[in-house]
Amino acid sequence: MVSVLTLLPLFITLLVCVSAAFFIYRRKSLAQSICIQQAARMQNDLKTPLKKLLKMNPRATSLRAQRTQADANVTATEASGYPPAIAAARAQQTAVIAQQTEFHLEQLALLADAQRIRLEAETTLRMRVLPLQAEGVQSMAYYQRPLAVEPKPPLDLSPNYETVAEFTPLQQHRFRYLVDLISGFPRELGLSARQVTECAVSLHPGEEDEWDIEILTAKAQ
Repeated sequence: MVSVLTLLPLFITLLVCVSAAFFIYRRKSLAQSICIQQAARMQNDLKTPLKKLLKMNPRATSLRAQRTQADANVTATEASGYPPAIAAARAQQTAVIAQQTEFHLEQLALLADAQRIRLEAETTLRMRVLPLQAEGVQSMAYYQRPLAVEPKPPLDLSPNYETVAEFTPLQQHRFRYLVDLISGFPRELGLSARQVTECAVSLHPGEEDEWDIEILTAKAQ
């Protein structure tokens, strides 16, 4: 009995250490999985506006051709000096410009939708890591637009939107935050363990105009 009582503090200490190790492992895994899940979900949702935007390019090309022809008709009829022909050519030009304007608004709406997806994903991540007492949450994009695309011609009223050369690294979204791994354990035990969780997920061109999820970074330190 005496020997058991003597070893009891050791057993308790061992039990606390094992419990703490298991608790830390679970929190580390949870912090990392939340990061990757949320970033991957974001990129999966971004596929929709990206596909729609790229599929609009043939229509954009057609509208630019119509505009070029309309502008040429206005120039030709103005040179002829025949008022009815000039009025008809200008009306056609105005109609094409209106179509271009409406079309471009649709393109911009898809980019706005992509930005909404990124912001909502960031908000959701912050809510999900709140129970982990996460601090210093960083949400980082790597391109000036919410999709890694650029307009061509850049100043045209109805440009094509094409993916940039370094699409995958620029399309990525990265989350980073600090987690207290032993939050909930009695502070008087003197335990301390903090971890930086970081992940980055992007899209990669797949087969038949599809896009694959690509994890660029997944680390905890």
